[in-house]
Amino acid sequence: TVRSVLRAIRGQGNDNIAVQLIACCVDCILGCIEGLVEFFNKYAYVEIAIYGKPFTQAAKDTWSLIKDRGVDALINDCLIGNVLQMGSFLCAAVVALIAWLYITITKPEYNSTGSYTAPIILSAFIIAMSMFMVLLKCIDSGAATTFVCLAEDPEAMQRNNPELYHMVCEAYPNVVRGVRDNNNNNY
Repeated sequence: TVRSVLRAIRGQGNDNIAVQLIACCVDCILGCIEGLVEFFNKYAYVEIAIYGKPFTQAAKDTWSLIKDRGVDALINDCLIGNVLQMGSFLCAAVVALIAWLYITITKPEYNSTGSYTAPIILSAFIIAMSMFMVLLKCIDSGAATTFVCLAEDPEAMQRNNPELYHMVCEAYPNVVRGVRDNNNNNY
């Protein structure tokens, strides 16, 4: 609803600079709030899936857990989303190249003038990128689950994957401080 009001203000062609500036600031604030809600929803949904908590409780628990354990630094340093997006882009580019090669080599009759070449290549790119992003969402969800589980119970990682646990210890000592204090280990 607020977005609709902002669109209406911008669509009126209002020459009042103050109104336009306020609308721009409100739009920026809304974008930040939306980003935060999306960011923490992902981790709250992990809490819901693992523990079956109601959403509001899961969101509160996730927020405090991530802040208390220092996992927020680990999440900020995580490049998984960027790598997956670049992988999707690369796969889409390969598919678009294959589509171009197919059209160039086979010279289909429907494209005898070449007027459909660009739309076919663009369509192939968009469809391929969308499909790969959906497929790679599983990896992103796994990373989110790993972060929440690490914050909840770092001892489980210490038992099940000691090598990864030691790497996390070296890079992010606050994340595993409770485990380190309990075991009196020096890493």
